[in-house]
Amino acid sequence: MDIEDGMNACNVAKPSEIAKAPRVSIGMPVYNGAKFIHEALDSLLSQTFTDFELIISDNASIDETEAICRGYAAKDSRIHYVRQVKNFGASANFQFVLDEAVGEYFMWAAADDSQDKELIEQLVSILLEDEKIVLATADVENIDEYGGKMYREFIDAIRVKDAKRNCKANRKLFFRNPTTNIFFSIYGLYRTDVAKATELNYKNMVKNAAGSEIPLLAQVSLQGLIVSIPKPLKIYRRHKKSLYHMEAKGMSSFEKLSNQINISYVLFIIIIRSAMRMFDKIILLNVVVFDFFRILLRTSAIIITKYVSN
Repeated sequence: MDIEDGMNACNVAKPSEIAKAPRVSIGMPVYNGAKFIHEALDSLLSQTFTDFELIISDNASIDETEAICRGYAAKDSRIHYVRQVKNFGASANFQFVLDEAVGEYFMWAAADDSQDKELIEQLVSILLEDEKIVLATADVENIDEYGGKMYREFIDAIRVKDAKRNCKANRKLFFRNPTTNIFFSIYGLYRTDVAKATELNYKNMVKNAAGSEIPLLAQVSLQGLIVSIPKPLKIYRRHKKSLYHMEAKGMSSFEKLSNQINISYVLFIIIIRSAMRMFDKIILLNVVVFDFFRILLRTSAIIITKYVSN
């Protein structure tokens, strides 16, 4: 029996029949995103880099999201649309699209944001240049609910040249709490194996969307460099119905403080459980402890001020 007969007998596909995995996987978790998802999808499907799959996980939306997504999927085979039977939460939905990814690189795309057409091409080239870089992002153009430009976020603290020059300084930035605009890195392009090695709600300890990017990016930074390029290729929409805005609006001052303290604790656990040398652990623990006491002091000052004013 020759090789071809053996393949047919075992019902195994010939090499030519095996579908080639896309280079990039894009995950779009969405719930009731009908208002902006047209624009989000159009910006992805017009990318100059075309070797990608787009995984849309609809978290049981009750608006027109399903109809819109099925319409796009019918026209473009790169789109894989999945409708969840019931809403299982934002974090689980983010995890679902990551778990489904098969590409070498991975990117989350919000259903209310957009991308410049060169975003993926530019970020892929950065990851190809240096295997030590595990996550790359771009500067961010903030827009309002109607698409009007607001201001630009220059993520210059993690430029490629600076990160390569001092990798430990690059890593320290991602253990700061509160963080800076480097949190936008969460929507950058990852090496998929690195993204899959992280936990979105670390050991089920991260309970809120606010600040959740901090433990995630901290885990990523332990695996390599996180960098940015000086081009405004990410388009971030600020509006009152966003997940972050809605959650923040519903949290009391005490809940916000508790959340920040919890994030500090999660960072502490990540460091302790890491495989870093003890000296490197101590450096990062100092960063976390310093920020923790800074949070307490700032909160105490606010409370005292309110008490005195009353």
